[in-house]
Amino acid sequence: MKILLTTNSAATRSSYGIVSREIWTRIHAAKPEWEIFQHGWFHQPVEDVPWEIFPTNNPNPKMGPDGPAEPMPDIYGKDSFPSIVEKVRPDIVWGLGDPWMLEVQSQMKAQGGYRYVCYCPVDSEPYTPKWGAALAQADELVAMTEYGKGVLLQIPQLRSSNISVIPHGVDHTMFSKVDKSTREQMRKDIGGGYVKDNTFVLGWIGKDQYRKQIWQLYELMYYLRSGDYIICQDCGSITPMEYDPNLRKPRKVGSLRTYSPNYDYQSCWRCGSSQVDKGQADKDIILWSHMRNAPGTGYDLSHLGYIYKIDQSIFDASQSMDDRGLPTQAINYLYNCFDALLMPTGGEGFGLPVLEAMACGTPVIYANYSGHTSFAEGLPVRVRTFPEIRTQRFRCIVDMGHLIEQVLKLKADHNLRHQLSVRGMKTAGKMGWDMFTQNWVNVLERAKNVKRIHSLGDII
Repeated sequence: MKILLTTNSAATRSSYGIVSREIWTRIHAAKPEWEIFQHGWFHQPVEDVPWEIFPTNNPNPKMGPDGPAEPMPDIYGKDSFPSIVEKVRPDIVWGLGDPWMLEVQSQMKAQGGYRYVCYCPVDSEPYTPKWGAALAQADELVAMTEYGKGVLLQIPQLRSSNISVIPHGVDHTMFSKVDKSTREQMRKDIGGGYVKDNTFVLGWIGKDQYRKQIWQLYELMYYLRSGDYIICQDCGSITPMEYDPNLRKPRKVGSLRTYSPNYDYQSCWRCGSSQVDKGQADKDIILWSHMRNAPGTGYDLSHLGYIYKIDQSIFDASQSMDDRGLPTQAINYLYNCFDALLMPTGGEGFGLPVLEAMACGTPVIYANYSGHTSFAEGLPVRVRTFPEIRTQRFRCIVDMGHLIEQVLKLKADHNLRHQLSVRGMKTAGKMGWDMFTQNWVNVLERAKNVKRIHSLGDII
C-alpha cells in the first residue's frame, strides 16, 4: 500500500511537522511493507525521516499579519499536489491540517483514485458549515480530542458521521521529570543568576499567534508584580484594578469602563463584601517566554513589555530563536525549569505543550476552553468567549482576576504543586505516541477497504 502524507514537512520542528513525524515513524516501523511519501509544506529540514519528501513550491513564504504577504498559492501544495499524486499514485492520502489547507486534497479524491484520511484540528467553535462538504469527502475523519469531535458533529454534513478520536502523544524518553539537583542547576543556568531559590518561574512555550492571547501573559505579570488588585476575604475572588495602557497605570475611579463609575475598589466586585485586602506586589515571580518575536505576524513583545512596565520580569528567548526551532531535549530542559506552565490561550486544536509539561511533572494553569481541556490536569481558569470577525468562530479570553487567583494559589501551596505534578505525570503516562500506533493502523486499514470511485467512473 502506498500512502502520501500532506502536511508540514516531518523534517521540520513545527507542530504539524512533529506530529506527522512522531505518528508516521512508528507506523513505518510497524508496517514496513507500506510505502510512505510526503508532500511537505514549509520544508526546511532539520530532522531525518525514513521516507521521501516532495516539498511544495513555497517552502519559506513571506508572511504578513493576515497570512501570506504576497500571492503564494502553493504554500499548502495546491499547485504541486496533482503532480505529486500522479508521481506517487497513492492508495491513501493522509492530511493533517484545517480544511482550507486541504481543499485540493478533498477535491481530487475521485480524480486521483485514492482514499482520503483527514486528521482535523479543532481549536474553537462552531465550525463553519462551508467546510462541511470538504470534510465529508474524507473516508476516515479523525479528531484530536473529544472536544473536537463534538464540534465537528454539529456541522450539518457530518452529523451522522463516524468520527474517530486519536489524540497526540508524548515521547517519554524525551519528556520526563529530572531530579531535584539537576533542576536546581538548570534554573541557575537559564536565569544567569537572576533566578533565585525562591523565584517562582512561570513559563510559556508557543507561537506568537493572535488566538494565543499573548498579551494576557504580560497583563498578568503586571498585576502579580504591582499588586494592583484586591482580594475578597469572604469569597476569595480577586478584582483587578482596571489598567490604562495610555498612562501605564490603573484608571482613576470615575473613569472606569469595566466597572461602574461609582465603584471604588472598597468592596469585592463579585460578591459585594467590604472585607477586602489590597494585593501585594510580588517581585519573586518571573515569566520565561519561549517564543519568536515577529511583530509583522503577531505581537510586538518589546512594546507589550513597555506598555505593562514589566520588561525586567520577563526572560524573552525570541532574540536567539529562528524558524528551525529547538531540539526536543532543549524544550524538556525548559519545562523542568518552570514552576508552572501558563496557557491562557484563546483556543487549541490539541495543546501539545500542556501534555509535554505534564509529562515533565510541571503544573499547568490553562484557559478552560477547547482541545486541551479534554486531558489537562492542572488549574483551569474561567473564560468568556467572543466571535472573531474573519472566521466567526468563538475564541476565549480568560478572566484575569481568576487567572491571578490560580497563580497565587499554586505559588503559595507546595502540596498542591506536588499533587498536580503527580496527577499530570500519571495522565501523560497513558498518552505515549506508541500507544496510538495501532489506532492509526486500524483507521488506515478501514480506509484501504473503502470502495473508491476511479476517475473514469468505475468502482474499485
